[in-house]
Order: sequence, then C-alpha cells, then structure tokens
Amino acid sequence: MHKVRSPLFSSLTVKSQFDDEFMFSEYEKMTLSLQEDSLKFNECIFRNITFENCILQQCDFLDIIFENCECSNVDFSKSSFHRVLFRNCRMMGCDFTNCILSDVHFDKDRLTYANFSGSKMKNTRYEQCDCSQNSFIECSLKDCDFIESDFTQSEWIHTALKGMDFSSCEISGLSMTPDSLPGIIVSEAQAIQLSKLLGIIIKN
Repeated sequence: MHKVRSPLFSSLTVKSQFDDEFMFSEYEKMTLSLQEDSLKFNECIFRNITFENCILQQCDFLDIIFENCECSNVDFSKSSFHRVLFRNCRMMGCDFTNCILSDVHFDKDRLTYANFSGSKMKNTRYEQCDCSQNSFIECSLKDCDFIESDFTQSEWIHTALKGMDFSSCEISGLSMTPDSLPGIIVSEAQAIQLSKLLGIIIKN
C-alpha cells in the first residue's frame, strides 16, 4: 500500500456561516450552494455539509477534509486536490474530469456514476468505496491503491493500469481497452473475467 499524506492543519476557526474565503475554517451541518470557478480552499473541514447545485470548476483544494457530506452531482472539473480526504460522503455523479488528484483518499464513499476522465492521479486511494459505473477514460495513474471497492461496470479506456492492484475489488462487467490491461494485478478469478475482454476462451 502506498503512503497517502493526510491533510495538514494549523489553527482552524469554527464558523456558523459561509463567507467569501474558505481558509483555516471548520463548518458543520450547513448547506452550500455555490457556482464559482478558480476558488481556493485551504485548510478546511466540512462535516455534514450539503453541497447543493455546486459548480466548482478550476478550484484549488489544499489540506481539506469532507466528512459525511452530500456532494452528489458537484462539478469539480479541472480542479486540483492535494492532501484531501473524502470520508463517508455521497458523491454520485460527481464530475472530476481533467482534475489533478495528489494524496487524495476516498474512504467509504458512494461514488456511483462519477467521472474521472482525463484526470491525473498520484498517491490516490479508493478504500471500501462504491465506484460502480465510474468512468476512467484516458487517465494517468501513479502509486494508486484500490482496496475492497466496487468497480462494477466501470470504464477504463486508454488508461494504463500497470502495477495497480484490484485483487480485493469487485470488477465484474468492466469496459476496458487492451492497452489498459498490461501489468494490472488481479486475482485468479478476476483474470478469467478479464480474459473475456480479449476474446480468450478458457477450456477446462
């Protein structure tokens, strides 16, 4: 398992409402509806926050925790995430296209229908997440971990998976191009599933 650096915090101020700057702050049990681009989020904790109709394109997220948040359908496209933790969040249909994710930990999140296409991921971990029907088209992955997560019917198109270990994950019904397969680490049963993508017939 690769080391994923955790968010770092100095001194946070607990706030009862949102203001113009998302810096050194802790928020809980509020609803945020925001449609802005190029915002900077620095050293913040969001707990039990509902992100409603949010478009947060080309934003920078540095040292952030999202915990028990409702983030479904948030548009994070073209944003950067560094040392960010998403824990127990609902994130169905989130748009992470063309993002940069470095030291990002998805922990027990529901990410069904999320789209990561075109993103660059380094030291990113998916742990006990529902990632079914996700799209990973033309992604760049380095030192990523996939642990006990569900990738049923997800798309891996022109995304090199050399060295990526899916042996503890559910991967039935994957869509995958042949150039994604070399070097992928899977269990024996998973290897039989993947062989069908190459048109291989295994005879007992």
